[in-house]
Amino acid sequence: MFEGCESLTSFTFPSSYASNNLPSFTFKNCTNLATINWNGYNPKRLNKNAFENCDKITWSQVPQSVEELGDNCFYLCDALTSVDLSKIKKMDTGVFWATPLTSVEWPAAVTEIPANTFWACGKLTTIKGIPGQPGAWDNITKIGENAFNMCTALTTIKLPAELKTIDAQAFRSCDHLATVDYGTKVETIGDGAFWFTGALKKFFFKGSVKTLGAHAFRESGLTCVHLKGDMTIGKEAFMKCASLKYVEFPATSSATQPLTYVAEGMFADCTSLPFITLPSTVTEIKTKAFDGCSSLKYVNILAASPATLGANAFPTTAGVYVKPSKLSAYQANAAWNVYSPKDTYEQTLATKYASFDHDFPVSFVAKNGHEALEAYVGPSTYRVTQPTKIQKILKMIKVTSTAANEGVLLKGEVGRTYTYQIAEVDPGLYTGNRIIGVREDTTLVQTETDGKSNWVLQPDYKLHLVSNGTIKSGRAYVHETNDGDTSFGAKGIYLSFALNEENNTTGIDKVENKKDDEENIYYTLSGVRVINPTEKGVYIKNGKKVIIR
Repeated sequence: MFEGCESLTSFTFPSSYASNNLPSFTFKNCTNLATINWNGYNPKRLNKNAFENCDKITWSQVPQSVEELGDNCFYLCDALTSVDLSKIKKMDTGVFWATPLTSVEWPAAVTEIPANTFWACGKLTTIKGIPGQPGAWDNITKIGENAFNMCTALTTIKLPAELKTIDAQAFRSCDHLATVDYGTKVETIGDGAFWFTGALKKFFFKGSVKTLGAHAFRESGLTCVHLKGDMTIGKEAFMKCASLKYVEFPATSSATQPLTYVAEGMFADCTSLPFITLPSTVTEIKTKAFDGCSSLKYVNILAASPATLGANAFPTTAGVYVKPSKLSAYQANAAWNVYSPKDTYEQTLATKYASFDHDFPVSFVAKNGHEALEAYVGPSTYRVTQPTKIQKILKMIKVTSTAANEGVLLKGEVGRTYTYQIAEVDPGLYTGNRIIGVREDTTLVQTETDGKSNWVLQPDYKLHLVSNGTIKSGRAYVHETNDGDTSFGAKGIYLSFALNEENNTTGIDKVENKKDDEENIYYTLSGVRVINPTEKGVYIKNGKKVIIR
């Protein structure tokens, strides 16, 4: 009607004009149009592209009668910073595409966010339901394709409770989006839905998710991925996630329908990924699944039979490790033998004691001329009272194998190489073990909500209270009550550890001999001075080891 009238600054409708719909393209490219006198004209619908590229139009010029908004009707409207959608009952695609909206309140009558709705709305920071309209946000079931693509100011979003579908590229290039909170009904995350979301570090796949599209999280900032069973995953879903350090596949027992394959290029070019553990349920690893993972040193295979292997599935520099009983089968498989599969890991200790955890069951064995790693769990504690303080001792028990995700303490000689293998059978978690393993870099606080505190092994070989910091992947910490005793004016306990072997002194190089009249003075194997101990165990008295039974 007036498309391209760049000199038009205002317009008054004739009093005789009547139509339920404002025609398509009516004011398209009227770049100087700022005011409209509707003059009694009350359209119900603004048809497609009605105000496209009207640089000076604001929502104040939209009549109260409007209930429907057509495709791209405010596309490229540079002055549209706010809207009132309280009377809107229907929206088509791309309505607010490339506008400077900063916040939006969504109407209850519209239960889908159509495709392209907020594409390239680079100033949008918040979206929620209209107050007073029940279900205005939570009743939305679908976010359409490209709905929030390039919303670069969006940092956090709480998705609707009833949401089932996040369509293709819905949040692509939202490069400041760090937090996505969603409910338990999301079933589909479409192709490229979170592609180029560099600030997004974590995303947990809940039980409802059934489909993850191709490129869904490609080039995102994810540091860890916790996959689930009964989920279809498209190719290159996590490709080029440069910060990704840990991937957890679903445990066989926890998956309704276990994950049986690694998709084509699924983790390709994830250059920070140091290891991957593939469960026994995986029967196919597709082409380039881990290609270009330049930091990948350990590929841990739990399957009894070699999975079908696509071309360039792993970088040639990766080490492939299998159960000892299955090594010959992998060596006989031409595709797998390219990677020179092994059955034994070698670990050189940089410190006398170290914490340790892995996501597969471990057997500590002597192999290839090396001794087995000494590993200890900590299932119990006891207290010792001293003249000025109370100390709690974590009593360590030596083990020869551990379950997946079992935290342990290692002991050995600095600079010496030890060996371990994937256990043939998972022995199960050790009951009551206070040592908690971590499979991804984890932030620890000093005291958790259960009232217990976190302790980490420090270079002095003592357990120190955490000072709200990060513990690295593959390490472990102690989770134990910090119970003080006011009679000593103590704010908390001192936590140490004692190994269960008589020939281990946990780092004590010498003990000062005491005078003959100090017959009631003992030392624990961790160097703690104790008066008349009652706890059974090995102690040091006058420079000699004694056993209290």
